Amino acid sequence: MTSNVEYYSDINRYIISSTVYPNNYKESKIRAYLNGLSYYEQSSSSASMTIDDTYSNKGFLQTAFTTFAQELIATTNVDNSASSTTNSGNNMPQATSYACVNTSDKIFLLSEKEVTTTSYGFASYGSSGTGNTRIRVTTDFAKANYAHQNTSSGYGSWWWLRSPYFESSNRVCIVLYDGYASSISYVYNAEGGIVPALTISLE
Repeated sequence: MTSNVEYYSDINRYIISSTVYPNNYKESKIRAYLNGLSYYEQSSSSASMTIDDTYSNKGFLQTAFTTFAQELIATTNVDNSASSTTNSGNNMPQATSYACVNTSDKIFLLSEKEVTTTSYGFASYGSSGTGNTRIRVTTDFAKANYAHQNTSSGYGSWWWLRSPYFESSNRVCIVLYDGYASSISYVYNAEGGIVPALTISLE
């Protein structure tokens, strides 16, 4: 787990004549960080949009893995559809207005659907508490980068999901410190844990 990277800022952008909301995963700062990409940055609603190269070829993928290890990581077709923004039992409304196109990534955040799918080894939707399989304890590295760590024994940090929240353009789904997967945070909060996901190629 790492931290100190917000999902994005609280600013709508206009990319190729389309409104891109702050909780758009494809154009997010956090996706750029994970994969070593540039991204469109706009500091305020009145500012001009620029391309931010802070993480270009030096994001989490490039700094956490050797060149050989990077070659073993498969490119995943990441499902960013509206159906991925609800839990596995479809108890939550889908974020139809904020879902974005699928992305092809080596490193990605998990979705609300994925972290509530029991066949993936996660606890069922609505469950929480000590021993929950969604709990992620904060690493020393994450603590040094200002990640929140709950002080209760057996609990961890809250961490980002890639799924936008259905009711707000500047909020995203998260997993709480006790494993509860039906919660949200503002996109500009940098205290959340980042739990990278990847697929290993066996070929």
